[in-house]
Amino acid sequence: MHRIAELLQKHLHNNLTLAEEQELMQYVKREEFDEIFKQQITRYWQTGEGEQSLPEDRQRMVLNKILFSEHTTTRLLQKTTTPGNRRFKKLAAAAVLLLLLTGAGFFFLQKQAATRPQVAASHVTKEILPGKTGAILTLADGSTIVLDSARQGALAKQSGTRVVKTATGALAYNVTDPTPSTEVAWNTITTPRGAQYEIVLPDGTQVWLNAATTLKYPVAFPKGADRKVILSGEAYFEVNSNEQAPFKVAVHTQHNNDGEVTVLGTRFNIMAYDDEAAVHTTLLEGSVLVSRSGNSKKLVPGQQAIFPLETIGSILVENTDTEIAVAWKKGFFRFDQRQLPAIMRQISRWYDVDIAYEGKVPDVIFGGGIDKNLPLSGILSALEKYGIRFETNGRKINVLASQSTK
Repeated sequence: MHRIAELLQKHLHNNLTLAEEQELMQYVKREEFDEIFKQQITRYWQTGEGEQSLPEDRQRMVLNKILFSEHTTTRLLQKTTTPGNRRFKKLAAAAVLLLLLTGAGFFFLQKQAATRPQVAASHVTKEILPGKTGAILTLADGSTIVLDSARQGALAKQSGTRVVKTATGALAYNVTDPTPSTEVAWNTITTPRGAQYEIVLPDGTQVWLNAATTLKYPVAFPKGADRKVILSGEAYFEVNSNEQAPFKVAVHTQHNNDGEVTVLGTRFNIMAYDDEAAVHTTLLEGSVLVSRSGNSKKLVPGQQAIFPLETIGSILVENTDTEIAVAWKKGFFRFDQRQLPAIMRQISRWYDVDIAYEGKVPDVIFGGGIDKNLPLSGILSALEKYGIRFETNGRKINVLASQSTK
């Protein structure tokens, strides 16, 4: 589309009027123009125009502004320029690009790495690839099925329900005998580090599991009763509505029972990892009631409930950018003023690597994000450009204190 190309060109040279900037942001927010943006931005970097026209710091700022949602970018840039605040000044030096258009993002990171080939010297001799689709299913009798290598079609039959691997590779449950069973059979699906998976529950609810996640559920939901599942890790839910049978997610971490989410029909994400400081429930659509130790709060779309694991019964509710919570499902790491350890925990789960720190942990705050389809060396190279140093030994990553953080 000629108009988008024209606006991008003007933006590249910082010549947009306020009205034109608002027009460009409206195009950015519409998915049907994603391919056009990818083509245009890739062309800028392939031809060298993007690099030659702007200094490096301006390149990062322009691409962040084009490819972030408007309010996120504005907030990031305002805070990076706040005078007298060392943390915000460091954030300015650590704005890792989130190129929402995968092809352009991959190419841009390659070009950056190519300008400084020495930064990858401490990296692995054998490349560590990103995660893949995979999970292990444990049936009610205790037997297991490795889903990523299982054939398509029927895998098992339990309590009048057929377990199927679909043509798209997802796991699905088809109830063949609607007669209620006197004993409820439960299955468990587990994604290891370095894997994600999709499952369709017996009621039609779709669940996407992030890496290092376990979901326990009945092979058939009892008629007229609550539909209850148990989650550890992170998952995104699109619940099939049924007002007579509320859908409930019980959240379990190493702190035992860490709350419950009750819904009727909605889209939401729950992040409940043992190594995180809190459980986060983010609502994209519909309505949910979060409960913990006798306390409960209702969320509306655009809100996030936080259960601090060290505080019994506490529930915090705040407005949030929901895209950050579900970026993992769309193939990206998204950072919103995240410190390095939080980022490295995500990397550990997705690349199946162990993280250790030598010396003081670098005091750097990141905004933006990175494409999850990059090999690990691409992620580490991007982070190294902002003063972080790494040593890699097999699947162990040592984070070293940089000169500026000692």
